[in-house]
Amino acid sequence: MRLLAAFCCFFLLFAPPAPAQTKIIKQWDFAANGQKEGWDGANCLAEVGVQDGAYRAVCSGPDPFLAAYGLEIPVGPSRVLEVRYKTDKTGKGELFFSNTNEGLYGGFTQEKAVHWPIVGDGRWHTARVFPHWGGEGKVVQLRIDWPNLNEPDYGKVHLEIDWIRIVDLDTGTVAARTDWDFSRQQNDWQPLEESRAEPGAAGLKIISPSDQPGGIETDCVVLDSAQAEGWIALEMSVDRGKKGTLEFLSDAGRLGSFSIPLLADARSHWYNFKTSGNPNWTGKVYWLRLTPSEEAGATTVLKRVVIADAPQGPPEVVVERVFLSEAINRSGIARPLAIRLRNNGGQPARGLKIRELRLPKGVRVVSPEGWQSLPELAPLENRTVSIDLFADAAIEGTCELRLSGDGAPEPPMTGTLRFEPSLNLPKADYVPPPKPLRSDYEIGAYYFPGWSKPAAWERISSTHPERKPVLGWYDEGNPEVVDWQIKWSLENGIQFYLVDWYWNRGEQYLEHWIKAFQKAKYKSMFRWAVMWANHNGKGSHSEEDQRKVTRYWIENYFNTPEYYTIDGQPVVVIWYPSGMDEDVREAEAAKGVVLKKGDGVKRLLDISRSMAREAGYKGIYFIAMKWPEGSTLPEDIRWLQEAGFDMTSIYHYMEHGGKAENPMRFPFQQVVDSSLPYWEKRYETDILPFLPNLSTGWDSRPWHGDENIIIENRTVEGFRKICEDLKTFCEKTKIRRIVLAPTNEWGEGSYVEPNAEFGFGMFETVREVFCEKPEGGWPLNFAPSDVGLGLYDYPSAEPSGP
Repeated sequence: MRLLAAFCCFFLLFAPPAPAQTKIIKQWDFAANGQKEGWDGANCLAEVGVQDGAYRAVCSGPDPFLAAYGLEIPVGPSRVLEVRYKTDKTGKGELFFSNTNEGLYGGFTQEKAVHWPIVGDGRWHTARVFPHWGGEGKVVQLRIDWPNLNEPDYGKVHLEIDWIRIVDLDTGTVAARTDWDFSRQQNDWQPLEESRAEPGAAGLKIISPSDQPGGIETDCVVLDSAQAEGWIALEMSVDRGKKGTLEFLSDAGRLGSFSIPLLADARSHWYNFKTSGNPNWTGKVYWLRLTPSEEAGATTVLKRVVIADAPQGPPEVVVERVFLSEAINRSGIARPLAIRLRNNGGQPARGLKIRELRLPKGVRVVSPEGWQSLPELAPLENRTVSIDLFADAAIEGTCELRLSGDGAPEPPMTGTLRFEPSLNLPKADYVPPPKPLRSDYEIGAYYFPGWSKPAAWERISSTHPERKPVLGWYDEGNPEVVDWQIKWSLENGIQFYLVDWYWNRGEQYLEHWIKAFQKAKYKSMFRWAVMWANHNGKGSHSEEDQRKVTRYWIENYFNTPEYYTIDGQPVVVIWYPSGMDEDVREAEAAKGVVLKKGDGVKRLLDISRSMAREAGYKGIYFIAMKWPEGSTLPEDIRWLQEAGFDMTSIYHYMEHGGKAENPMRFPFQQVVDSSLPYWEKRYETDILPFLPNLSTGWDSRPWHGDENIIIENRTVEGFRKICEDLKTFCEKTKIRRIVLAPTNEWGEGSYVEPNAEFGFGMFETVREVFCEKPEGGWPLNFAPSDVGLGLYDYPSAEPSGP
């Protein structure tokens, strides 16, 4: 998923047919029975034919697509592809384009592909897809992929295409208008499919259909490059939803967007976005689309859209969150209450004060006098202020906050306060020694060492503060931090980490956790191994580079007693076997040597194993990250066996078992329910051993915003069911080695390391299911602050400004 996200962006559909001012460059109408008009390439499609003015097919396999070859179509940044279709399978489509038919995959590559969402309700829809093909000059072939299928869907998904066309949105002129005042009923925007737009004195009323988000769009040249720097602002009211989207297409040749964090109270608010600094907002802007709310049935009143040189609107202060900012808060100790503020307006907010702060009985403010005064907020500034609270005893209750001053919100903001009982533990000079547990299982976890800079943590703290680790926003280069991780892991059943490791053509980076581990006091009690995250650019693998990377492993890692082994061989996990394979096969093809799939990566693995044996090791135990992760198809596993891998694994399990109504947003319970059937089907292939994966969720909004898969409502109880199901599976199959999906992918939303949201709950679930309870009871899980240690936070300023 992460690799694909690096190459692709997402595109909305529900576009109406091309308005009169756009120019149709090429159109396939499928008007004549039996004439596919050049769309002769097909994969996993059955009963293909053209009848009654439509291309028709049945999706018969996992990767259905149709393709057209031998084209000569000029393209540029203002040219887009439109498809009118209907199908009964919702999911992601993908458009591949190329200006060549040469290369490993006949000219198609993942770098020249874009995703687009497909609605599978059996009704006609028009999708407008915005490829980043501005630099191609022309396309000589196109491929349109439909949603990938699981085996139960083969032969059951129908597809019809009314037409496919390429249109040019460039009208050839630059519009003077940069201000749309809808209260004056100025409107050259059109409603999206099935949306309604009703002009009125209050503004343009946009009514979404009951079954999908709605919105409006305009095809126009909005501005030229001289106007490209500045702001775009919207004034509108929305009655429901959490997020809206404003999208645009410009000379950059890619679809850009601004995510709108909604105040969905049916009151009018300004939303300002800085266009300068956005790499996609440059030159001519050909098109704008506003989806005011992601929720179906929402009603919006849009007053203005303004492109200006400064943010718009009076000061408007929003209290985004009121919360205890530490992961674990004990009674008897002063703990900070964080108040996260934002000024959404275009003018400064001055004279802000806490007018009233109501606290549960037994909780009081212990900050110095003057704590009620708040700092001035510049336009679009974010700021977090803290007030120290003290609880006499354990308590859970609600606080209520009211502000006064310029732009202060009228409704109060509430937050939940929870103070845990004091443990009354003696102070420690260092991390107390770990107490490892006994288990019949060898339990590991993937570990992401991505927390080497404060900026990474600020992406989490500013959007999802509930993810704050018990260690704080920690410095991974601190050996004391690693000793806490070792202690908590061992005392909750985790015995080794497979650590994300980065090497690209001789350059190694993000090694700070490993170096800290090598200095840790308790390192001899724990094991770790390389998970080579080799999702680098094309051509990054070669025989020469494989010798270099293997020499690095041998000289720096394999020779340490803490390095993890299987069958006496040091373990290396490979993230992207296909990349290794393709690079070697293409290099050999240039010499006139043809290798079959798998032969390229096998050549590199053989080099590494030979070097390891020369250095005195039995070899190297190579584990392949299988892709697609959710696949159990024999062909997706067998080639890895033939390439010489010893085992397969996956980084995440984030599947819904075909049950999700929306595959981009579904509940964690569907992951829970589909995990056991997935392991069973993978086991039934009987091709290579595999390392079963315990899902730790996925919600990558801190990294990717809302335009990615979001798995909602993860709970300790759901994770416990996954653990219990895996134990049942392991008892039947005699598998005794298992791995947790990432323990600390805080940005991707895959985490179980102790944190504010779940406390120690996820870790304690692992030990309670898989470990033997000692006679004296489970080791006590506690925070560094409980023994007078910490904090381990990076010193960092809260992000401010837009």
